[in-house]
Amino acid sequence: MNKFTSHIMQNVVILVFMLCPASMWATAGDVNGDGVVTSSDVTAIYNYLLNNDQTFVTTSDVDGDGAITVADITFIYNILLGGTPVIDNEDELFARCYATLRSEEPINGFEQSITSFLRTMWQLNTLTTDEAYCLWFDPGINEMNTNSWGSDLPHAAGLFYRLCANIDVCNAYLANSAKHDDAHNGEIRTLRALYHYYLMDLFGNVPYNTSATVQTLMATQVPRSTVYANLLNELKACENLLVEPRTNTYGRIDKAAAWMLIARISLNQQVYATSSSTAVVNDALT
Repeated sequence: MNKFTSHIMQNVVILVFMLCPASMWATAGDVNGDGVVTSSDVTAIYNYLLNNDQTFVTTSDVDGDGAITVADITFIYNILLGGTPVIDNEDELFARCYATLRSEEPINGFEQSITSFLRTMWQLNTLTTDEAYCLWFDPGINEMNTNSWGSDLPHAAGLFYRLCANIDVCNAYLANSAKHDDAHNGEIRTLRALYHYYLMDLFGNVPYNTSATVQTLMATQVPRSTVYANLLNELKACENLLVEPRTNTYGRIDKAAAWMLIARISLNQQVYATSSSTAVVNDALT
C-alpha cells in the first residue's frame, strides 16, 4: 500500500472512531481484550491492516467461533469503514445477504435514492431505452431519458458501489462457509454471482472478488471475458448445492434460479466473451 493510500486510511480510521457512537463500539470494538473500547483498539486494527502487525490478534475473536481468522478482521474492518454490525449468528447473516437485494444502507458520498440496488438497476437498464420515460427532475434522470449521460452519472457510480458492497456482505458470510449448510452456501454464492453479473453487464471490466479479506471496491479489475467464464463455472458448481425447483422457502434461491442466470449469461456470450460457442447457446436454450 502506497504512502498516499496509507495516509487516507489513517485519516478515515481516526475520523470514524471519533464519529461512531459509543454503543456501536461497546458491542464489537474491544479487539485487544482489555475490557474497554479505546483508541488503542483502533490503533491495533490500523497496524494490522496497513502494517500487517499481528500482535493484537491473540485476543481478537470477535465473531465468537473460537478461532482467530480473517473473518474477525473483516468484521472489524467493516465496522470501521461502513458501520456494519458484527453478526455471529448464521441465520442473521444469511438473512442479511438476502436483504442486500433491497438494501438502502447509506454509502458515503451518495444519496440513498441512487444506491438502492433494485431501483437504480432498473433505472440504468430501462430509462436508457424507449421502455420508459421518467418525469422527475433529479440529477441524472434527464440524462438517462435522453441517453446523454457520461462517466459522471451519479446513478452509475451509486450502483457500482452498491454492487461491490453487496458482494462484500456475501463474502463475509462465505468466509465461514464450513460452518454453514451446503444449500445455504450455494444460495449465497449464487446471489454473489448475480451481483458480479450486473457489474460485468453494466461496466465491462470489473473486480471479481470472492475473498472476505479484500473489499470488492479495492479488488483487482479483470477483463469482462474472465468474469464471464468465472461466473459460468461458479453457477454450475452452485447448481449441485442448491435444492430442487419449488422446494425452497418462497423467495429463496433454488436450482431454477441458477439455471436462469446461466441462460441469461450464455445467451449474451457474444458481448461478454472473446469468442462465441454455439454449444453454450444451445445448452442455454434447452
